[in-house]
Amino acid sequence: MFLVRLVYASTVNLGITPIDIEGLLNKAKKNNESVDVTGLLLFNQNYFLQCLEGSRSRVN
Repeated sequence: MFLVRLVYASTVNLGITPIDIEGLLNKAKKNNESVDVTGLLLFNQNYFLQCLEGSRSRVN
């Protein structure tokens, strides 16, 4: 199996709370695990940076 990596940045919506971030992270962990994808999510108050890695059929 060949791995692919997808990295992207997105702008944070105004008014997002730490509870929202925690919920997003928990949902991403659950979804990624169910499709055998690993990932990294970074947050700096203005942007998210996400990296996903897995098989081409799972990361698109």
